[in-house]
Amino acid sequence: MELPRSPDTVLRALKRLYNLGILPEWWKLEPMSAGEWRSIDALIAERDPYCRGVLVLGSNARAEHLSRDFREARASTTCRGFAAGHTIFLDPSRAWLAGEIDDAKFKQSVHERFESLIRVWHEARGTRHRVAQVEPQAKPGTVATLATSAPGLAVLDPGYERNGDGGL
Repeated sequence: MELPRSPDTVLRALKRLYNLGILPEWWKLEPMSAGEWRSIDALIAERDPYCRGVLVLGSNARAEHLSRDFREARASTTCRGFAAGHTIFLDPSRAWLAGEIDDAKFKQSVHERFESLIRVWHEARGTRHRVAQVEPQAKPGTVATLATSAPGLAVLDPGYERNGDGGL
């Protein structure tokens, strides 16, 4: 069930969390319009100079929808990447658990989905696509596994660090 949402719902929610003294290093937010992204950028700049940025939540959306969402976030100064574990893993996992595909096909499917989303991200941002490398400690331009409410992977753009230490 989806709750009603106005264009300022996410902004008001973040303001409330900041007012409560909650200062996360990272926000993981649902896709928004370019105007909503500008409002979020301004709020973070005003209230949280140590915030590392925002990841766009994939919400099990298809690549076509994420492409639109990524384009909306393109001009954001705080959007650094995406977290789309369900989009990448859900269908292959169901097929694997049902015995419809073997381990090799599962790995291939997950790899192809992830690479496809990375390509969509770079196309939407107008950046050059590079093959991702998974590293235990995220560095600019690499792939990092983040602890979130849902399992997932995040792609971070180069230069995401705000305080210069480069770590998550």
